[in-house]
Amino acid sequence: MELKQQIYQNLRNQGCRITAHKRSLIEMLINNLGRFLSITDLENLIPDSVSMDTSTIYRTVMTLQEHGLIESMIDDNGLTSYMLCHELGVHHHHLICTGCGKTIIIPCQPQLWQDASQQCQFLVTHHKVEIYGLCADCQARGLKS
Repeated sequence: MELKQQIYQNLRNQGCRITAHKRSLIEMLINNLGRFLSITDLENLIPDSVSMDTSTIYRTVMTLQEHGLIESMIDDNGLTSYMLCHELGVHHHHLICTGCGKTIIIPCQPQLWQDASQQCQFLVTHHKVEIYGLCADCQARGLKS
């Protein structure tokens, strides 16, 4: 099934209406798959034919996040950005290029912290891992970290 249809079906299964604003935002996120986008980035990507203000973008993003379709990250400047979870239902982590913003999904490896958390009697309830560096393309262009 095509990603867009999979997303729409996921929303329908959760009892969520698929509005024109959701369709537009999902389209923008699909067109930028693998990149985290801020609310400002999304505003700048809105086609002229679509009328959507900042609060509508924010509410729509929050709805999609509540339904598990997009994820967020906060950068070093405190700016929150969002990306479509194109591996729906699969917990994963990210390698994020500081040069171009490309994001590479990597599988979750809980064995990395399970022993330490057990030794410390620490109950892990959730986690998020983001690793920053330079992708192969940025390295080839000579960018340095």
